[in-house]
Amino acid sequence: MKFPKFDEGLTKSQMIAHMQELASKNKVCKSFNCMRYYNTSIPPVILRNIMENPGWYTQYTPYHAEIAQERLESLLNFQTMVTDLTGLPMSNASLLDEGTAVAEAMAMCNNIQKNKKKTFIIASNCHPQTTDICKTIADGFDLKVVTSDLKDFDYSSGEEDGSGWLLTLWRERERERGWAPYF
Repeated sequence: MKFPKFDEGLTKSQMIAHMQELASKNKVCKSFNCMRYYNTSIPPVILRNIMENPGWYTQYTPYHAEIAQERLESLLNFQTMVTDLTGLPMSNASLLDEGTAVAEAMAMCNNIQKNKKKTFIIASNCHPQTTDICKTIADGFDLKVVTSDLKDFDYSSGEEDGSGWLLTLWRERERERGWAPYF
């Protein structure tokens, strides 16, 4: 049996110095994983009682991880807090990603409207996964999805034939830049 040839070993202090030298070459970059990076800070009470609490992610039985039950509990607590703060009869926190939440809003608007408008406008700078999910769901409701630069979009064009717009989705940051429409 042949063993690979290794360099001579390092002492602990040599290894630490070597690792520090390698680490000093690292560049700190922002991660745009899933294109939803926002700089956030977690309040210490949340950090300690949820993120650093092993009771949230350790198993209490051999077949069931605690995180599933605790996630449901945290959603219930959040929904309860929202209804208490707003006075609304109900709230929903189970839509965890933007695409699913937007598609659900589109479906809800379609179901509650009286005059059955069929066009959903999405800003061209929205995340591609959000647009794709909306297009997939729209097929099931026979809705048309239009992707457009909202700054130059003619909102009166749908009014001529009476169809109008079901819903318009734009990114909040565009409103901050001052050109997103206010209705």
